[in-house]
Amino acid sequence: MTEGEVINVLKLANNDELPYLQGKVEYFRNGINKLELRSMNFDFITHGLLIETSEFCQNNRSATTLSG
Repeated sequence: MTEGEVINVLKLANNDELPYLQGKVEYFRNGINKLELRSMNFDFITHGLLIETSEFCQNNRSATTLSG
């Protein structure tokens, strides 16, 4: 955090706005969790596509060898 951001947080704390800060933290935490889930989903899909592509290439090579 920058010095200005720390000062803003301290001002909010001094004005009894901690619930506001807690809400913002929760909002950003939820956003991070969503991004992590999307990343895991993307990794899962990508892994599946790599397996399917590999199997397709192997099958295609086998078919070409058998017909040639």
